[in-house]
Amino acid sequence: EKSPPGRRRQKKEDQMKRVIFFLVLLIWVLFCFTQDVSAIGWGKEIESKTFGKNINAEPGNTLVIDLRHADLTVSPGDGSRISVKAVVEVKSSQPGFSKNFLAGTELILEPYRQGARLKLKTPRGESGFWKVFINQHINLSISSRVEVKVPARQSLDIHNKYGEFFRKDFG
Repeated sequence: EKSPPGRRRQKKEDQMKRVIFFLVLLIWVLFCFTQDVSAIGWGKEIESKTFGKNINAEPGNTLVIDLRHADLTVSPGDGSRISVKAVVEVKSSQPGFSKNFLAGTELILEPYRQGARLKLKTPRGESGFWKVFINQHINLSISSRVEVKVPARQSLDIHNKYGEFFRKDFG
């Protein structure tokens, strides 16, 4: 039994409407997933802080770099000084968390054994830090970038548990 021409046309229009609806829905979903959640106002607080330290270094000494969660870039520096710049960024869905985290963050560059030691101390390493998250749903992202410039003939002893290591411009 054949459908009347008007009914076939109606079926095709209905199918086209469904296809268009699902395409629009797909585009909208893809758009939402590619956006930074904070940009569309879902309650993310973003804070960052820049730290800087310098210390004199003797040729042949060792710089011990003790990091836990940072992307590290090491490049040659001028003269006899070790220069460090660190940027820590915290995104959190809990108001005030980012500022408190950064307030408890410290860049340490100090004399150590036969040279110097670099540490980035954050509240994440303190006992009890993770208790904040028990029975709560908190969106949290912490990123740290550390750039170190070392003079010639300086040895490096690098301990970086998580993060990338980049070496620049050493001949």
